[in-house]
Amino acid sequence: MPKHRKRSAHLKGQDLQSSATLDSTYDTHHRLVIRSAIDYAILTMDVDGIVRTWNMGAERTLGYREHEIVGQHVSALFTADDRASGVPEHEVELAKHTGRADDIRWHLRKDGTRFWANGFMVALKDDSGICVGLAKILSDATERKKLEDALRSSERQYRRVIEQLPLSTQIVAPDGRLLQVNHASEALLGITVDELQERNLLEDEQLVSTGIVPYV
Repeated sequence: MPKHRKRSAHLKGQDLQSSATLDSTYDTHHRLVIRSAIDYAILTMDVDGIVRTWNMGAERTLGYREHEIVGQHVSALFTADDRASGVPEHEVELAKHTGRADDIRWHLRKDGTRFWANGFMVALKDDSGICVGLAKILSDATERKKLEDALRSSERQYRRVIEQLPLSTQIVAPDGRLLQVNHASEALLGITVDELQERNLLEDEQLVSTGIVPYV
């Protein structure tokens, strides 16, 4: 073989080896990043939903060590009600066929306590687009849910207070939309509560003519 061809073949061999080394290094770093992440539970499964890998965040969030959960079906992380309703299987099938399934619901820790998970499941596909596995990523959003539930409860109580007031009372958005009116407003304005909910206090001539706009 001529020297230039030998040299070309040698360089190509070096390029391939270098590329393989870079790919291997990238894969190693990628795995280390996933395994070391502690704020997010990240687990991978086969196409049937059997857990194959488990990162530190999953151990911290769900309580299982990797050797305790690998080989089990992902349904072990769902509540009894969701398991009875087939939610885990539906999530697996949805992720496989659409590429993603949102996962915002109660989950179970190893000790049986519940936490509100905010996450999703995605399909892992090969170069030909075939689903070869699944990944589930979630975080513990229990405290945020408690806050949101408390705010909703407070809003409901506030609305009940407004409704019970003997005086005509309206809650108005900055653009004039009536967000809430109580039944005492019916007598003052001569319009039913259901009708008022669809009106704009600043633009509706009938409401403007009542003279209540300056007091809003």
